[in-house]
Amino acid sequence: MVPRIVIRWRYRPATLLAGWLTIAFREGQIALDRGHAELSLFDRSSIPHEGWVLDATDLLSRVLTSLSVKARSQFSLKHASVVTIDPTGNETDIRFPERSPLSSSADRLGQIVTETDARVTYSRGASFDAVLGSFAEDVIRIGGQDGAVGPMVKAIYESIADPKNAFVHLYEVLEILTASLGKREQVAEDLAVDEDDISELGRLANSEPLQEGRHRGQNFSGLRPATNDELEFGRNTALRLLCEYLERFDPDKTPLHHPGA
Repeated sequence: MVPRIVIRWRYRPATLLAGWLTIAFREGQIALDRGHAELSLFDRSSIPHEGWVLDATDLLSRVLTSLSVKARSQFSLKHASVVTIDPTGNETDIRFPERSPLSSSADRLGQIVTETDARVTYSRGASFDAVLGSFAEDVIRIGGQDGAVGPMVKAIYESIADPKNAFVHLYEVLEILTASLGKREQVAEDLAVDEDDISELGRLANSEPLQEGRHRGQNFSGLRPATNDELEFGRNTALRLLCEYLERFDPDKTPLHHPGA
Protein backbone atom coordinates (compact mmCIF):
# COMPACT_ATOMS: atom_id res chain seq x y z
CA MET A 1 0.00 0.00 0.00
CA VAL A 2 1.24 3.50 -0.84
CA PRO A 3 1.29 6.30 1.75
CA ARG A 4 -1.76 8.54 1.94
CA ILE A 5 -1.29 12.30 1.50
CA VAL A 6 -3.26 14.92 3.45
CA ILE A 7 -2.79 18.68 3.75
CA ARG A 8 -3.77 20.35 7.02
CA TRP A 9 -4.46 23.91 8.18
CA ARG A 10 -5.72 25.52 11.37
CA TYR A 11 -8.04 28.54 11.36
CA ARG A 12 -9.45 30.77 14.08
CA PRO A 13 -11.98 31.39 15.43
CA ALA A 14 -12.79 27.70 15.68
CA THR A 15 -16.41 28.70 16.30
CA LEU A 16 -16.74 30.30 12.84
CA LEU A 17 -18.75 27.21 11.87
CA ALA A 18 -20.73 25.06 14.27
CA GLY A 19 -21.03 22.31 11.65
CA TRP A 20 -18.78 21.06 8.89
CA LEU A 21 -18.20 22.43 5.43
CA THR A 22 -16.39 20.91 2.45
CA ILE A 23 -14.83 22.43 -0.65
CA ALA A 24 -14.05 20.42 -3.78
CA PHE A 25 -10.52 21.06 -5.03
CA ARG A 26 -9.03 19.26 -8.02
CA GLU A 27 -8.32 15.65 -6.99
CA GLY A 28 -9.69 15.97 -3.47
CA GLN A 29 -11.79 17.96 -1.07
CA ILE A 30 -11.09 20.29 1.83
CA ALA A 31 -13.13 19.63 4.98
CA LEU A 32 -13.55 22.37 7.60
CA ASP A 33 -14.58 21.50 11.12
CA ARG A 34 -14.10 23.39 14.41
CA GLY A 35 -10.91 25.24 13.56
CA HIS A 36 -9.28 22.52 11.49
CA ALA A 37 -9.19 22.06 7.73
CA GLU A 38 -7.88 19.01 5.93
CA LEU A 39 -7.51 18.25 2.24
CA SER A 40 -7.59 14.55 1.45
CA LEU A 41 -6.24 13.68 -1.98
CA PHE A 42 -7.97 11.03 -4.06
CA ASP A 43 -5.68 8.40 -5.65
CA ARG A 44 -2.53 10.43 -5.12
CA SER A 45 0.63 9.21 -3.44
CA SER A 46 3.19 11.79 -4.56
CA ILE A 47 3.78 14.90 -2.50
CA PRO A 48 2.17 17.91 -4.27
CA HIS A 49 4.42 20.81 -5.21
CA GLU A 50 4.34 24.01 -3.18
CA GLY A 51 2.41 26.00 -5.78
CA TRP A 52 -0.35 23.40 -5.75
CA VAL A 53 -0.59 23.64 -1.95
CA LEU A 54 -0.65 27.44 -2.08
CA ASP A 55 -3.50 27.34 -4.60
CA ALA A 56 -5.48 25.18 -2.17
CA THR A 57 -4.60 27.59 0.64
CA ASP A 58 -5.80 30.55 -1.42
CA LEU A 59 -9.12 28.83 -2.11
CA LEU A 60 -9.57 27.98 1.57
CA SER A 61 -8.70 31.57 2.49
CA ARG A 62 -11.30 32.93 0.06
CA VAL A 63 -13.96 30.71 1.61
CA LEU A 64 -12.98 31.80 5.13
CA THR A 65 -13.08 35.43 4.04
CA SER A 66 -16.62 34.92 2.71
CA LEU A 67 -17.73 33.18 5.90
CA SER A 68 -16.20 35.94 8.02
CA VAL A 69 -17.99 38.67 6.06
CA LYS A 70 -21.33 37.01 6.70
CA ALA A 71 -20.50 36.30 10.35
CA ARG A 72 -19.00 39.80 10.97
CA SER A 73 -15.77 38.25 12.20
CA GLN A 74 -12.08 38.37 11.48
CA PHE A 75 -10.18 35.14 10.94
CA SER A 76 -6.64 33.84 10.97
CA LEU A 77 -5.29 30.90 8.99
CA LYS A 78 -2.10 29.01 9.80
CA HIS A 79 0.04 27.91 6.88
CA ALA A 80 -0.41 24.44 5.48
CA SER A 81 1.50 21.32 6.34
CA VAL A 82 1.65 18.26 4.11
CA VAL A 83 1.40 14.98 5.97
CA THR A 84 2.20 11.56 4.59
CA ILE A 85 0.53 8.65 6.39
CA ASP A 86 2.01 5.22 5.83
CA PRO A 87 -0.05 2.00 5.94
CA THR A 88 0.74 1.55 9.65
CA GLY A 89 -0.64 5.00 10.50
CA ASN A 90 2.71 6.70 11.11
CA GLU A 91 2.71 10.34 10.01
CA THR A 92 5.52 12.44 8.54
CA ASP A 93 4.97 16.19 8.51
CA ILE A 94 6.42 18.25 5.62
CA ARG A 95 5.99 21.96 6.21
CA PHE A 96 6.30 24.49 3.41
CA PRO A 97 7.68 28.01 4.02
CA GLU A 98 5.05 30.24 5.61
CA ARG A 99 3.35 33.09 3.80
CA SER A 100 0.23 35.08 4.61
CA PRO A 101 -2.82 33.37 3.12
CA LEU A 102 -5.03 36.24 4.26
CA SER A 103 -3.04 38.74 2.21
CA SER A 104 -3.09 36.33 -0.69
CA SER A 105 -6.85 36.00 -0.36
CA ALA A 106 -7.34 39.76 -0.38
CA ASP A 107 -5.14 40.09 -3.46
CA ARG A 108 -6.75 37.25 -5.38
CA LEU A 109 -10.42 37.45 -4.41
CA GLY A 110 -11.24 39.17 -7.68
CA GLN A 111 -9.37 36.75 -9.91
CA ILE A 112 -11.01 33.98 -11.87
CA VAL A 113 -9.88 30.56 -10.69
CA THR A 114 -9.37 28.81 -14.01
CA GLU A 115 -7.67 25.64 -12.79
CA THR A 116 -10.02 24.94 -9.90
CA ASP A 117 -13.45 23.38 -10.11
CA ALA A 118 -14.40 24.75 -6.70
CA ARG A 119 -17.63 23.50 -5.21
CA VAL A 120 -18.73 24.22 -1.64
CA THR A 121 -21.06 21.92 0.29
CA TYR A 122 -22.09 22.41 3.88
CA SER A 123 -23.75 20.88 6.91
CA ARG A 124 -27.48 21.38 7.36
CA GLY A 125 -27.26 20.76 11.08
CA ALA A 126 -27.59 24.43 12.03
CA SER A 127 -29.58 26.99 10.07
CA PHE A 128 -26.98 29.75 10.42
CA ASP A 129 -24.27 27.42 9.15
CA ALA A 130 -26.45 26.68 6.14
CA VAL A 131 -26.71 30.41 5.47
CA LEU A 132 -22.94 30.77 5.80
CA GLY A 133 -22.26 27.79 3.57
CA SER A 134 -24.70 28.93 0.91
CA PHE A 135 -23.14 32.40 0.87
CA ALA A 136 -19.61 30.99 0.53
CA GLU A 137 -20.81 28.70 -2.24
CA ASP A 138 -22.28 31.65 -4.18
CA VAL A 139 -19.17 33.80 -3.70
CA ILE A 140 -16.79 31.12 -4.98
CA ARG A 141 -19.02 29.94 -7.84
CA ILE A 142 -20.25 33.31 -9.11
CA GLY A 143 -16.99 35.09 -8.30
CA GLY A 144 -15.20 32.70 -10.63
CA GLN A 145 -17.23 34.16 -13.51
CA ASP A 146 -17.85 37.75 -12.42
CA GLY A 147 -14.90 39.95 -11.50
CA ALA A 148 -17.04 42.35 -9.42
CA VAL A 149 -17.81 39.82 -6.68
CA GLY A 150 -14.35 39.26 -5.18
CA PRO A 151 -13.48 42.95 -4.72
CA MET A 152 -16.83 43.57 -3.01
CA VAL A 153 -16.25 40.70 -0.57
CA LYS A 154 -12.73 41.99 0.04
CA ALA A 155 -13.99 45.53 0.74
CA ILE A 156 -16.58 44.38 3.27
CA TYR A 157 -14.08 42.11 5.01
CA GLU A 158 -11.54 44.92 5.24
CA SER A 159 -14.18 47.17 6.85
CA ILE A 160 -14.16 44.58 9.66
CA ALA A 161 -10.42 43.89 9.74
CA ASP A 162 -9.46 47.58 9.35
CA PRO A 163 -12.22 49.43 11.26
CA LYS A 164 -10.29 52.73 11.35
CA ASN A 165 -10.98 53.00 7.61
CA ALA A 166 -14.34 51.23 7.61
CA PHE A 167 -16.24 53.65 5.37
CA VAL A 168 -13.30 53.96 2.98
CA HIS A 169 -13.65 50.23 2.35
CA LEU A 170 -17.46 50.13 2.37
CA TYR A 171 -17.68 52.91 -0.21
CA GLU A 172 -15.65 50.71 -2.55
CA VAL A 173 -18.73 48.47 -2.82
CA LEU A 174 -20.70 51.40 -4.23
CA GLU A 175 -17.85 52.29 -6.58
CA ILE A 176 -17.70 48.73 -7.90
CA LEU A 177 -21.46 48.58 -8.41
CA THR A 178 -21.74 51.95 -10.15
CA ALA A 179 -18.86 50.99 -12.43
CA SER A 180 -20.67 47.77 -13.26
CA LEU A 181 -24.34 48.81 -13.32
CA GLY A 182 -24.43 52.58 -13.76
CA LYS A 183 -25.54 55.45 -11.53
CA ARG A 184 -26.77 54.90 -7.98
CA GLU A 185 -30.39 55.11 -9.14
CA GLN A 186 -29.73 52.21 -11.50
CA VAL A 187 -27.96 50.24 -8.76
CA ALA A 188 -30.98 50.73 -6.48
CA GLU A 189 -33.38 49.64 -9.23
CA ASP A 190 -31.35 46.64 -10.40
CA LEU A 191 -30.72 45.32 -6.89
CA ALA A 192 -34.08 46.35 -5.34
CA VAL A 193 -32.33 48.19 -2.51
CA ASP A 194 -33.79 51.43 -1.15
CA GLU A 195 -32.05 54.35 -2.83
CA ASP A 196 -32.18 56.26 0.47
CA ASP A 197 -30.03 53.57 2.09
CA ILE A 198 -27.50 53.78 -0.73
CA SER A 199 -27.43 57.59 -0.41
CA GLU A 200 -26.97 57.32 3.35
CA LEU A 201 -24.00 55.00 2.90
CA GLY A 202 -22.50 57.55 0.52
CA ARG A 203 -23.19 60.40 2.96
CA LEU A 204 -21.52 58.58 5.85
CA ALA A 205 -18.49 57.79 3.72
CA ASN A 206 -18.09 61.21 2.08
CA SER A 207 -19.83 64.00 4.00
CA GLU A 208 -20.17 63.10 7.66
CA PRO A 209 -17.04 64.17 9.62
CA LEU A 210 -16.08 60.65 10.63
CA GLN A 211 -12.67 59.38 11.61
CA GLU A 212 -13.45 56.30 9.49
CA GLY A 213 -14.61 58.34 6.47
CA ARG A 214 -13.07 59.09 3.08
CA HIS A 215 -12.46 62.86 3.28
CA ARG A 216 -10.97 63.36 6.71
CA GLY A 217 -8.65 66.11 5.54
CA GLN A 218 -11.56 68.29 4.42
CA ASN A 219 -13.24 68.43 7.83
CA PHE A 220 -11.39 71.20 9.64
CA SER A 221 -13.96 71.53 12.43
CA GLY A 222 -12.98 68.18 13.90
CA LEU A 223 -13.75 64.54 13.40
CA ARG A 224 -15.75 62.14 15.52
CA PRO A 225 -15.71 58.36 15.66
CA ALA A 226 -18.54 56.61 13.88
CA THR A 227 -21.18 55.20 16.18
CA ASN A 228 -21.79 51.47 16.37
CA ASP A 229 -25.16 52.04 14.70
CA GLU A 230 -23.50 53.88 11.80
CA LEU A 231 -20.91 51.16 11.32
CA GLU A 232 -23.57 48.47 11.51
CA PHE A 233 -25.73 50.33 9.01
CA GLY A 234 -22.81 50.70 6.60
CA ARG A 235 -21.79 47.04 6.76
CA ASN A 236 -25.38 45.83 6.59
CA THR A 237 -26.09 47.97 3.54
CA ALA A 238 -22.91 46.90 1.74
CA LEU A 239 -23.60 43.24 2.52
CA ARG A 240 -27.21 43.58 1.34
CA LEU A 241 -25.98 45.07 -1.94
CA LEU A 242 -23.55 42.19 -2.38
CA CYS A 243 -26.17 39.53 -1.55
CA GLU A 244 -28.70 41.06 -3.96
CA TYR A 245 -26.03 41.21 -6.64
CA LEU A 246 -25.23 37.53 -6.13
CA GLU A 247 -28.92 36.67 -6.35
CA ARG A 248 -29.80 38.78 -9.37
CA PHE A 249 -26.65 38.28 -11.43
CA ASP A 250 -26.16 34.57 -10.84
CA PRO A 251 -25.05 33.29 -14.29
CA ASP A 252 -26.62 29.90 -13.55
CA LYS A 253 -30.03 31.58 -13.24
CA THR A 254 -29.86 34.38 -15.76
CA PRO A 255 -27.19 35.64 -18.20
CA LEU A 256 -25.12 38.51 -16.81
CA HIS A 257 -26.19 41.81 -18.27
CA HIS A 258 -24.36 44.99 -17.40
CA PRO A 259 -25.07 48.36 -19.00
CA GLY A 260 -22.78 48.91 -21.94
CA ALA A 261 -21.92 45.24 -22.21
